[in-house]
Amino acid sequence: MCYTDYSNTNGITKYIKGNPMQSRSKATGKHSFEIRIHLDQKLLRIASLPDYSSIAELDDPNKIDPKVHYRFFLAILSSGNMIRINNVSVVDKFDGKM
Repeated sequence: MCYTDYSNTNGITKYIKGNPMQSRSKATGKHSFEIRIHLDQKLLRIASLPDYSSIAELDDPNKIDPKVHYRFFLAILSSGNMIRINNVSVVDKFDGKM
């Protein structure tokens, strides 16, 4: 299972609000986002921070099989870019903000 913000042909992107997040990051040089994953509820959602102005989610929840042991990873596409994880939270329930 793969999420990409560059093209619907290679990823699992379904935009439910706003524009592709990578277009905003090129303009500002920085990009913050929140990722929510809940395998049992078949939820994968990514939103821009701080205002959730862009939100993308899994195009088909049936692509998530709760019986599969998934791994989470991030990849950098260009040299010189950096990924910083500021916070990881395990919660019992997601709030309704996104």
